[in-house]
Amino acid sequence: MGDVHAYVREVYPLLSAETARVPDIWSESNPCIGHADVLSVIIAENFGGLIFQGLSDEVGVHFWNKLPDNRFDACIYNGMFEDQPKWKFTRKIPMKAMVCDVDIKRRLKILREKLDIPSVNQYTLCG
Repeated sequence: MGDVHAYVREVYPLLSAETARVPDIWSESNPCIGHADVLSVIIAENFGGLIFQGLSDEVGVHFWNKLPDNRFDACIYNGMFEDQPKWKFTRKIPMKAMVCDVDIKRRLKILREKLDIPSVNQYTLCG
């Protein structure tokens, strides 16, 4: 397994309003805003592991990865929030559910083009 921290540092400069879930709230000073979903997918594709979703009053809906050897949250790593939010609930999200979501799929395509990596064809059952 490669260095997930180095990979995320490579990805952050490519994040933009165009790849954010809510373009109007995206900011250069905190590029992770609106990207936890697509970041968790590309991290899982490159490093394995699982994707989790949580809901809290502090950050709303959020996604992170459980890698084979540890928990990794790209947005905490980036400094989006200093402390772990108090989760109202958390759940594991299947990769297929993430990549088949129309909006996530669109934003992943843009991000993959920026990363110069091919689209993942293993999820062709999205319909």
